[in-house]
Amino acid sequence: MTLFFRSKSPFRLGLLLVVVGWLGSAACGGGSAPPGSAPGPSGGGEPAGANKPSATRLCTAYCDRQQHCGLGTATDCVARCASEQGDNRHIRMDFAWHLLACLDALECPFVAPGRAFQICHESTTRRLALTPTLRRFCFESARKAAQCGRRDDADQSGCLDRFRYLEDEALAAGLACVKKPCAEVPACFGKSFGIVP
Repeated sequence: MTLFFRSKSPFRLGLLLVVVGWLGSAACGGGSAPPGSAPGPSGGGEPAGANKPSATRLCTAYCDRQQHCGLGTATDCVARCASEQGDNRHIRMDFAWHLLACLDALECPFVAPGRAFQICHESTTRRLALTPTLRRFCFESARKAAQCGRRDDADQSGCLDRFRYLEDEALAAGLACVKKPCAEVPACFGKSFGIVP
């Protein structure tokens, strides 16, 4: 079941992003993953032995890009952005590194407030390999959505795009949610994916 919570924050990395059409990787200025990285068999773009970029690091890239493009930034841009981020332990490492590279290289016309993360999220997500856990989650959640009378949430291909950036552990926790009664599934997904406390 692909029901999601929408954040009021334009910066939130999590499940708030709605696909509004692919603007393609050209919006990211042809940026690449960090030096020394190459996509591996799982689609990874992270440097060997590197940790996942923190919300603060992603926000620094976003705020620096705004300033570079002459959009000005509040002196508390990084702190404000980072405080509005969800828990990024649920996102894939390869996604986080590609997102960082995109934010670092995003062309100025695309750096409008609230759009940079959305554009980079959409562009980056399409680079990620599908995992068996993701496929199973989307199959099971689509079945549950149909059982619960939520036809709009029963689209498996949409699910594969929307949830591709999540770690397999979060998706496995989401699989346990589809065994719950229909009314409990959305809150369970929120907890599994780190969008609600």
